[in-house]
Amino acid sequence: MPGRLEGARFVLTRSDVGLGDRLRREGARVIEFPVFIHEPLGAVTPPPGSWDLAIFSSPAAVIYGLERLHRAPTMRVAAPGPGTADCLRERGVDSVLAPSTGSGLKGLFQLPQMLDLADWRVLLVCGRPIVRRSVTLLRGRVAQGGVFPVYRRRVNPDLARAGRDFEPDAVDAIMVSSTGVVRVLGLVLGARFRAIPWLVSSVRVARAVSRLDGKCVAMAADAGGAAMARAAIEWWQKKRANYGIE
Repeated sequence: MPGRLEGARFVLTRSDVGLGDRLRREGARVIEFPVFIHEPLGAVTPPPGSWDLAIFSSPAAVIYGLERLHRAPTMRVAAPGPGTADCLRERGVDSVLAPSTGSGLKGLFQLPQMLDLADWRVLLVCGRPIVRRSVTLLRGRVAQGGVFPVYRRRVNPDLARAGRDFEPDAVDAIMVSSTGVVRVLGLVLGARFRAIPWLVSSVRVARAVSRLDGKCVAMAADAGGAAMARAAIEWWQKKRANYGIE
């Protein structure tokens, strides 16, 4: 029986094996087009001190930082969205504080368990370049806020060559979950940016696409693989119905 994405062609702009597998199982053709690559930093250690809570900013922070953290049994663990939370659980962290949708640190801090952190010492496990607004938000809510960068993010060196060969007619949509990715692709694709349908993870990302005159065709509930796949299926089935395709 054909999958619900039979005939669809999606570009993935991040390294996400889980999302790619979900799309392929539904019959889609998946084109890998990672905009950023992540490289582990060398011999890094957490800042000194004891921490009540560690927040992992992304799946990459989990991959490169979890084993380096040497968590105390009493340290709690949190994530800004379900994708990072799933990554933690896959690596044996059973109890993870995380919002049900990928709403970032603001959403995490709105959880009932996170409303009063005035006496907490909280460590943000993240990458470089460090997102300063995240550090400011963290340090404005806790007694002590530390930062532990464990990987470096840089633009894929093959992106310019791949961008030159990219033909908008060869894909049905590009899936994107980062404003940084949108900005880079705007530079790489130029005028072709406006010819591509975009499937985005949030209002913030949609606004970034719109600022470059791009067209958002669907928005997921969050940046997690399950939510992005659901949005792709709903959009593709609606598109097929509109064109009368069985």
